[in-house]
Amino acid sequence: MSPYVFLLLNLVLSFYLVGTIWAHEVDIFRSWKLIDPKDFHTVQGVHWHKLPYWILTPLGVALAGSIALIWFHPEASPNWAIWGNLFCQLAAHLLTALYWGRWQAMLANDDRGPASPCLVKILATHWVRTLLINPYGLILLVVDTCLVSACGGIEQIPRKRRPASVLKGADWVRIRVSDGIWAHRGRIEQGWNIL
Repeated sequence: MSPYVFLLLNLVLSFYLVGTIWAHEVDIFRSWKLIDPKDFHTVQGVHWHKLPYWILTPLGVALAGSIALIWFHPEASPNWAIWGNLFCQLAAHLLTALYWGRWQAMLANDDRGPASPCLVKILATHWVRTLLINPYGLILLVVDTCLVSACGGIEQIPRKRRPASVLKGADWVRIRVSDGIWAHRGRIEQGWNIL
């Protein structure tokens, strides 16, 4: 798999997670306020049973992908994007462990159900997690878009290194690799490869 494809797969997964975080933000948690207290724990239990498949597994894969991007990414990827993407995820996971996950566990044992202060805390602060997951997806979108634009379109993304002719003693070289892609290099003493 090429680094470009790997980056694109990370983007796809980030968009899935952005969608799920917005579902939680605008629908799932807010609708819990409307549930009858006697049905509340049944609804929350069903929600908890779905989390490993629909949320936790994709989050784990996304975190592994973000960590792998540190070493396996397109050469032109900016460092701020690789580390910013990882920071957004780690911050969201840490805050979930410290606050929202703990509050949800407390909510599961609270007989007040929709009137629980834990649900009030979740509703009042969950936007922070939403705010962290959205930039994670946006950063990957910007990087993917910039890399595709720089390459002249998706069909121009290099699949492997292509050898260039050996150039010696040139003061300045501009080589056309393909339509819309140019490689620039100052004084060249030896051969070089162009992506």
